[in-house]
Amino acid sequence: MRQERGEAYPGKKTDTMTQVLKRIYIIDDDPGISHYLSILLKETGWAEPQVFNDPFHGLEACLKSPPDCLVLDLELPHLRGEEICRILRSSSQRRFFHIPIIIISHLPDARRREMEMLELGADAYFEKPFDGDLFLNKILIHTTLIETEDTGKRASAPLDASSSQTKHIYFHGYEILEKIGGGGMGTVYKARQKSLDRMVALKVLSPQMRGDPSLYMRFEREAKVLAQINHPHIVQIYDVGLSTYAPYFVMEFVEGTNLYRKIREKTLTIPDCLGIIKQTSDALIYLHSRSIIHRDFKPSNILISLDGAAKLTDFGVCRVRLPRDIAELTKVSTIMGTPSYIAPEMIKGESASESSDQFSFGMTVLNMLSTKPFELSENSLKFLRQDLPGNLAPILEKCLRESPQDRFPSIREARDAVLQSLAQASPGSLIN
Repeated sequence: MRQERGEAYPGKKTDTMTQVLKRIYIIDDDPGISHYLSILLKETGWAEPQVFNDPFHGLEACLKSPPDCLVLDLELPHLRGEEICRILRSSSQRRFFHIPIIIISHLPDARRREMEMLELGADAYFEKPFDGDLFLNKILIHTTLIETEDTGKRASAPLDASSSQTKHIYFHGYEILEKIGGGGMGTVYKARQKSLDRMVALKVLSPQMRGDPSLYMRFEREAKVLAQINHPHIVQIYDVGLSTYAPYFVMEFVEGTNLYRKIREKTLTIPDCLGIIKQTSDALIYLHSRSIIHRDFKPSNILISLDGAAKLTDFGVCRVRLPRDIAELTKVSTIMGTPSYIAPEMIKGESASESSDQFSFGMTVLNMLSTKPFELSENSLKFLRQDLPGNLAPILEKCLRESPQDRFPSIREARDAVLQSLAQASPGSLIN
């Protein structure tokens, strides 16, 4: 538990707990990025972002009324992000010095930039494009964003799994052992299920969900639906519950790594990619046949076990197509996901569909088969390896079309086209 930093932001309370929204200022001259970050933060339920596309107006607002966190772009016209950071950190007033500053940038040589900004006093650095979950989790770490239901004066940070106290916290028969991941929706821990003496992954959701009965009802209902899923390439949900700390659900624990790390390690061969594409697309086909849309299909949500099996995980933002009266219970965001993988219609605020998952599938395949990390743009396909079959680019381009109606009719047809194309590639080719 950490003491709240900054002044309370008035007027935002739930019925059962004091929920004080925290002001997050975003200074970025890119309307697309700033709009996306604003939506991402608003949908968490604990933040009220304010966007400043003009750096002078953003700095003036910080000096006049310090926010609880500042998201700052480096590539600003007229007034560089470095200067804004330097001004705030060199101020004689300590209230400016303690503002958490999260830097985002397109600039090359990210490691050098990161060290420079940390030396200036920034708290974190993200190179665009970045993972939305990691971004939200970093803000949760550096600010106190969630009020407790008791006092409204202390905030619930993610449990510290390294402390001796945390190791003895139980969630109705589950003992937390260590933290293995986290994002804006919650934190994932490796835990021991006492009754069966087995390792599980326990996802503890943000505590503010306790303050909204309808939101928890939706979470519990979707978890029960997902618990009925039985597929070899989908991480299974075992249990769901509500502890004194927060809602949680228990999943199959997969020993290994994830696709994001495999891509960064540059160790994927064509056969590796074929296997991962086949297994994960089978998982999506299975979900779609049961009217379940994943909505956050991306490399970091694809686990690779020690024996090489791919398993789709993280249904924190999935949406089961439910009858209207049930669907109205939810306040789970319509727009969630990660910028590079989220479909254009979701960014516009439209409903997610199977075609939205197809877009994310296409972006994931493109990332697996690219020569270097890419950005979502009309030129994304230029990063595709030149030694791959010539008909692969048009196939992926169809998956990535802006209008859902212009993509493949189903994920099965998209998958078949990709696999048929890749089958023509050299089996021993290394993706590097």
